[in-house]
Amino acid sequence: MLVSANGVCNEEVIRQYFLVEDAEVILNIPLSNSYLKDSLMWHFGKSGMYTVHSGEIRDASCFKCQVGYANGNSRSQESVSFYDYVLACKESMTIADFVLLCHLVAYLVSKKQQPIYGIVSWRPPLVGYFKINTDATLNSSDKILGIGMVIQDSGWRIMACLCGTAGGFYEPQIAEAKAILRGFRLALENGLYPVILESDALLVVNLIKAKEIPSSDVGVVIHDILELVENVGVFSCNFAPRLTNKVAHGLAKITLRSRNEFVWMEDCPLESGFRGNPKLIDSRLR
Repeated sequence: MLVSANGVCNEEVIRQYFLVEDAEVILNIPLSNSYLKDSLMWHFGKSGMYTVHSGEIRDASCFKCQVGYANGNSRSQESVSFYDYVLACKESMTIADFVLLCHLVAYLVSKKQQPIYGIVSWRPPLVGYFKINTDATLNSSDKILGIGMVIQDSGWRIMACLCGTAGGFYEPQIAEAKAILRGFRLALENGLYPVILESDALLVVNLIKAKEIPSSDVGVVIHDILELVENVGVFSCNFAPRLTNKVAHGLAKITLRSRNEFVWMEDCPLESGFRGNPKLIDSRLR
């Protein structure tokens, strides 16, 4: 069988009967750990539903599309630098158009580099609750996916933390959803609930809050998350900026070096960047 009874791909059988390229694609398909009915899915759209825009073929006469298709990249608008694009279009571009384009690019760059004002920091949950912070990180060159999570109480104390792999090399959204799913399971396994979840994956967080299961690859994981949420007792699910999610991110990066799963109870490795309650640290230094 290609999939075992516990919902895990039989990697040995898949690699034996499929070509290398096909086996890699199959092994990177997220599987549900519960019963999930088969449904039609459009893989080329984020929602999993077919749209005219997601199904259109780009004009191969366009310089940018030619480069994109030559590199095997259907998202051709991201495959050419601004400089190369201007060089390719210089004969058909007027000076006025060029100046306007430069102003537009300068505006977008300045918006992207605007500093963040104010202090952004992690805040503990209410008394009687636990907060889960999760994150995922990818190493494209080695095709390694690491997930990390930390569970803390209202007194900033570490109750549990974990770093490990997600069992495949998925797209970022799926990887983040896998990290959230594992975080809920870690809380359930150790009786650490009700919980408040925080993740820097805005799209995944919004899907969980809306209880919406898209007809896409990430929808398989969202389905398992929503099913588990009923048992864990989730108080809220919120988006957290990367600055407040550093410990979970640090734990995920540990996996890129070790490739094993580690669990700490009431402790956390120094590599994660955890420094404890800053108020207590300040009082000790006085």
